[in-house]
Amino acid sequence: MSEERNGQELFDALGAFGADLSRWPLPSASAARAALLADPVFRIAWEKERELDFALVGIRETLDKEAARSGAIGRVRRSLLAQLPTDPLAGLSWRKVAAAMLAAGMLGGAMDLFLPDAPAPTPYLVMLDPLSGFDESELQ
Repeated sequence: MSEERNGQELFDALGAFGADLSRWPLPSASAARAALLADPVFRIAWEKERELDFALVGIRETLDKEAARSGAIGRVRRSLLAQLPTDPLAGLSWRKVAAAMLAAGMLGGAMDLFLPDAPAPTPYLVMLDPLSGFDESELQ
């Protein structure tokens, strides 16, 4: 029962992650490597999945080249940029900005009153003078 469920989990993971075992979660990948050597049914399914992965990569490259050749990417970019306002702050008056700044300042001041101050760390400083142990006569 457990082996059947584990085998089904491997087939489900194969469909989810593809044939590239480096993209699999580590425990599943090690079980899949063992199943590739021991289970011929899983090996056949893995080979079919690998062929599908290669076909999808080829289709993706073809679509990317076709989109670049047709200029579709530039059209989508221009369309999206045309929908953006030229001046996003055009409808905002200086009074609204000043009110927002005042409210932010008041909120910051109120929070400073309500929140306790963090205790300052006690300084621990030792100053050593390397020349304090010598007589001046020894230095000459």
